[in-house]
Amino acid sequence: MNYPVWYLPQVGGGLLIAIIAVLHVVISHLAVGGGLFLVLTERKAVLTKNSALLEYVRKHTWFFLLLTMVFGGMSGVGIWFIIALVNPAATSSLIHTFVFGWAIEWVFFIGEIVALLIYHYRFGKMDDKSHMKLGWLYFIFAWLSLFTINGILGFMLTPGKWIETGSFWQGLFNPSFMPSLLFRTCISLIFAGVFGLVTGAWLKDKEMRRTVFRLCAQWMYAPLLILVFTGIYYTRVISAESFENLFHFNRESTPFITLIIVSSILLFGLGLFTLVKSSQITQKLGALTVVVICFAWMAGFEYMREIARKPFVLYGHMYSTGITPMQMDSVNTEGFLKLAKWTEVKELTDENILEAGAEIFRLQCMACHTVDGYNGVLNKSDQLTERGLVALLTGMGKVNSYMPPFAGTEEEKRAVAAYIYRVLQEKTTQADVAHEPEELPLEIPPFNPDSNEYVLLVWNDLGMHSISDNEKYFSFQPPGNTLNAQLFKRGPLPELVTSGVTMEYAVEAGFEHPEYHSSFWEYEEAIFGVDLPEGTGLMGKGVFGTMESHGAVYAAHMIPVVPYMDNKTYNPYPVFTITAKDESSGELLAITKAVAPTSTEMGCRNCHEGG
Repeated sequence: MNYPVWYLPQVGGGLLIAIIAVLHVVISHLAVGGGLFLVLTERKAVLTKNSALLEYVRKHTWFFLLLTMVFGGMSGVGIWFIIALVNPAATSSLIHTFVFGWAIEWVFFIGEIVALLIYHYRFGKMDDKSHMKLGWLYFIFAWLSLFTINGILGFMLTPGKWIETGSFWQGLFNPSFMPSLLFRTCISLIFAGVFGLVTGAWLKDKEMRRTVFRLCAQWMYAPLLILVFTGIYYTRVISAESFENLFHFNRESTPFITLIIVSSILLFGLGLFTLVKSSQITQKLGALTVVVICFAWMAGFEYMREIARKPFVLYGHMYSTGITPMQMDSVNTEGFLKLAKWTEVKELTDENILEAGAEIFRLQCMACHTVDGYNGVLNKSDQLTERGLVALLTGMGKVNSYMPPFAGTEEEKRAVAAYIYRVLQEKTTQADVAHEPEELPLEIPPFNPDSNEYVLLVWNDLGMHSISDNEKYFSFQPPGNTLNAQLFKRGPLPELVTSGVTMEYAVEAGFEHPEYHSSFWEYEEAIFGVDLPEGTGLMGKGVFGTMESHGAVYAAHMIPVVPYMDNKTYNPYPVFTITAKDESSGELLAITKAVAPTSTEMGCRNCHEGG
């Protein structure tokens, strides 16, 4: 609200941060674990008097130096550059809160640089004991750098008592500090082994390659058990809301949860190739593949950590819009445009509603969304009307708890909805469109009052059965229309037929597959505690079947009909054909049609606009 926005309609700032951050985070973790890998491998070579292994360490040091100090340093600067542009408010808050923390980390980082440069350039030129002391010094500085940054990263997800006290130390040593530190230390050791495979695969001596590969495998698998337990520990210290949003409510998290599971299986599964005899070209390709999987694994982990923070960028302190919860009342009362510093529109009128909506959209939405790229607004809103968009904006922070609440007046909210609908979606408002419903054919079954011996009466038990498109944790009512029928034998004294008859029903063409159009069968066990075959309702009925006799009436309870046809037509009036047949002979006694009205138009938004 107090800073200009970097407008990236197709790419999005969040995606740029992710690309740079994942590259840097992998290398920065390698910088920690790789330091320990160097000094312990050197120690092993010295103690066993293995000159070939010592030469491997020397060459690996050069590779390690270029990767961590050159690429790692450049990508670290890139992170500061990108976050300052995409979310300057959060960046400013972090700097002001942890200025001494960053200063301490920079001291450690300088210590890393100096120790590693001397370690590399004096390799073989000083006594082993002194040289290894330099290696230990590098690792200590690198781990202390991780120690400090880990506290600041943990603060962004679990600030703990800092919210009330503002204490530097309570912010640094926050609830997720310890599990995150252990987790990241394990990652560092695993990455040290993975990148050791890369230089090991290029060794010419076959036996030396096997020695290095076995050593790297130990680094990859030894921390694995601790990694799993600290990962579970990590999920237990985040807030209950963060946990639910991450694993249940936020649909954006699903691909990244899948990514981390799949990449974990591939990483530790493919890692076994290091223990198998194979050609050098296979070992090279395998080592590079494992490195690529490392980046995918870290992308999954970091994205999950980011999603767990939603709707905040600094949990509990600042929304992803750059607005704090304390500012919301004044923004909602006085208006977002009036208080925002970087907008040309200060007052909303009927004439500038679309221009105002564009300004608010850019300042509040573009930190997380693009227009039509990654996490694009167009893809998420193309099924909504303008009123539906107002409902969606109202439900932000309530129904969609992983999104920040809309900040501004009701008029400003409608301006954003109008901008998305009329400008981005290029649609005309509903008030300007005259809807012409398609005329549907209806064949009335023949009935001759002079010759027909029976008359069949059928009715639906409700005027309109309103259902919701089912979610895992949310359902108004399940699909389930009930049809009742009575068969009368005509005569001077009409006779109600209650036995000896088979009463069958069938839905009209186009409605045969309700399971194609509703997620009810995906979540029926979670909500209703039953596991149903697809297309079967809660009482065991489908859209075709036989009615049961219930005294004076025949009935089919809870037929799972929905208002969607297979040709994607919305039709809330599906028609059923009901036939009465003689149970013994199969003779058709009577036939009729009845409508089973059902609709998904019921919803909170009809009265409350999504709140």
